[in-house]
Amino acid sequence: NMQNNFVIFINMKKIFFIIIFTLSWVNISQAKVIDLYCEFIEGKAKQKDEIQNYSTTDYTVHQKFSEHFRGVRVKIDISKKKVLKISDEDIPPEDFKTIFNDDEIWFYWQELDTDFYVHYILNRYTGKLRKEMRQLTGNPKNDLYIVQVFNCLKAKQLF
Repeated sequence: NMQNNFVIFINMKKIFFIIIFTLSWVNISQAKVIDLYCEFIEGKAKQKDEIQNYSTTDYTVHQKFSEHFRGVRVKIDISKKKVLKISDEDIPPEDFKTIFNDDEIWFYWQELDTDFYVHYILNRYTGKLRKEMRQLTGNPKNDLYIVQVFNCLKAKQLF
């Protein structure tokens, strides 16, 4: 009887360690996805040597730029160091090139068969997101260049 109790105790101990090991492994392998909402703060655009500054309340700008005043949602998988989605872009996640460092996360791409470049720089301390777009025309004076700055916070659903 004593021997049976001892065997049961050893088997229970093994099961306990298997459960603990399994739970710790699941925790390690779980993805850490951060969902950010980034609100437009300021922006500048340059085309044909004209620089225009945009305030946060100016929604009556030329239609070409008006869509850039909306907030941006960014989903980042921190564990895989990969950008999953940017709400104002229709770019598949596999097309993003991503660079993580201690201070910033850079993500960018070039549209195929065009001279249009877009890159984002997210400051990991301040939450500021800088979006830079450039369309090369062959003459630097005629290039379209847009810089926008957003303030990002972790997205929370209000209702």
